[in-house]
Amino acid sequence: MTADEVSYRAAPVRTRPAPVLTLPAFTDLKYRLLGPVSAVGVDGPARLGGPKQRTVLAALLLNANQVVSEDQLIELLWEDRPPASARGQLQVRVWELRKLLGREVIVRREPGYLIEVGPGELDTELFDDVAKDARRLIEGGEPRRGVERLRAVLELWQGPPLGGVTDVLVRRSGQLLAEQRMTALEVLFDAELATGRHTHVVRELRHFVDEYPFGERLQEQLMLALQRSGRTPEALEVYTATRERLDAELGVEPGERLRAMHLQVLKGEADEPVGEVVVPARPAELPRDVRGFAGRTEQLAQLDRQLAARAGAYASDVWIVHGIPGVGKTALALHWAHRVRERFPDGQ
Repeated sequence: MTADEVSYRAAPVRTRPAPVLTLPAFTDLKYRLLGPVSAVGVDGPARLGGPKQRTVLAALLLNANQVVSEDQLIELLWEDRPPASARGQLQVRVWELRKLLGREVIVRREPGYLIEVGPGELDTELFDDVAKDARRLIEGGEPRRGVERLRAVLELWQGPPLGGVTDVLVRRSGQLLAEQRMTALEVLFDAELATGRHTHVVRELRHFVDEYPFGERLQEQLMLALQRSGRTPEALEVYTATRERLDAELGVEPGERLRAMHLQVLKGEADEPVGEVVVPARPAELPRDVRGFAGRTEQLAQLDRQLAARAGAYASDVWIVHGIPGVGKTALALHWAHRVRERFPDGQ
């Protein structure tokens, strides 16, 4: 058995704010709200201050290319208890943001301020555009292309939206953004289930129903995926747990659709999708790809060459990636494994 070493300098892996590699346009993002609020300024990633500065930036970005009044911004910063110096403090925050992002980016327009954002620079706008395009593809008879675009754009989410801003802005806008993500997930799993990929999405659905425990549509989709996978008892357990949770925490019963799915599962009437092709499940146990991976182009190319040299050969080569602790060996190996996973259709 041969061991090929992939060597590289013991330098930290360079990162940038979570680019999405699937669609090149994602790397042009300048502002992010789908996770911790962040921005790229005139000198690279901006070192934003505390919640009030991030709130001003986020509020302007949520209304990109439109004027947000000073009164609205002050309310988002202090709710109904603004100090006497509120307008002065707001002006300081705007001045600080101009210094970070460029003086021409945020402009004064009565009765407040406006931030100028170009196409493809803001993650929320890009998410909305790509999700709509994916839905059109799915409804137009191209479900696989639509699913690919949805999966790619969902990678824009880096955690709960509007991270690091004031509670009042999260209450007013965070839930709406979360609902947009949940809608995209529902469209994604509808398309996956319609093309017979029920066994492939069970694990993902379990993850997302944990994240959105009151999302009845996701619970319904999980029940359908389990029933079609021959796991009817588990599907019924999902309904029981959901009903108990809704009753205990909200004091309500499941909605009509979820109750109807429960009845379908009980009767064994959850129909298979038309034209389904049952494909045996193959191992796919790679962890998620590394977010924000950048650099190491030479080492990635070397791994590609090693793989190309063994194309078609029957071999169980072991390749060793070595370096000091913390240098990024696992990140390199995992990122490369995701890049070439289609070359290993029997499993990863």
